Amino acid sequence: MANGYQTSGRFWVYVNGTLLRAKTGITVAGIGGTSRKAVVGAQVWGFSEETVAPSVEGTLADTADLSLIALNQITDATVTVELDTGKTYVLRHAWCESAVDLGDGDSGVKVKFGGMSIEEQL
Repeated sequence: MANGYQTSGRFWVYVNGTLLRAKTGITVAGIGGTSRKAVVGAQVWGFSEETVAPSVEGTLADTADLSLIALNQITDATVTVELDTGKTYVLRHAWCESAVDLGDGDSGVKVKFGGMSIEEQL
């Protein structure tokens, strides 16, 4: 159970409700959907905004029941990331962004999901 002092350390990743065996190093990006940068001339005039596409990226354990072809063919999925702090992020209308990469040894399967929107559930 999460408390006021805990920081996130463990992530669980689901695609359409199926748990993927994610390794450490999962990244949830584009939360909030907007990036801002300074507009500068003779002084700072303000800022401009740019839309940022949300994504979930990381490495999965390569197990016998993980189909890399099926993983690569994912489109219009719901990707859910649960943290041990009780937070949950839901990436909607998600797709596998690029060809899946498989490494030997302990490197696992690298995957990145892009999506239309991301929601934070506290």
